[in-house]
Order: sequence, then structure tokens, then C-alpha cells
Amino acid sequence: MLLEVFNVATHVILGSEYPIANLYLTEVFRIKHVLDKAIKDNYLFMQDMTWTMKAKFDKYWSEYNMVMALANILDHR
Repeated sequence: MLLEVFNVATHVILGSEYPIANLYLTEVFRIKHVLDKAIKDNYLFMQDMTWTMKAKFDKYWSEYNMVMALANILDHR
């Protein structure tokens, strides 16, 4: 389930000629939700892997979350 979300997000964002902010933001929030859920997994292996992934995700996302939120709000569609 965890890696499936990344696969779908990649296809949605890269599969479009013009990925717009609302598509991107939706997929990023879906990834964040799945990572937060996977941290509470019963398997220690999944928890360790998820903590590593979430640390990298949070580092990247913390730089761009406000910019993408504003782009999504200002999108005229």
C-alpha cells in the first residue's frame, strides 16, 4: 500500500503534460496521509522504513508547502 501511493502519484504528476497545483497538492497530501498512517504500523520494519521516508518527505515538503498552497488557492480553475 505504501509504495503504491508513490506509484500512483508519480503517474498522475508525470503523466500529465501540464501538472497543475491542485493535482500536485492532492497527491502530496495523499502521500503525507499514508506516511502518517504507516508510522503506526505493527511491524517494526515498516515503522523504521516509514520514519526514514517521512524525515526526507518533511524536509522537502517544509520548503514548498506554502508555495504550493498559494498556487492551489490562486489557480483560476
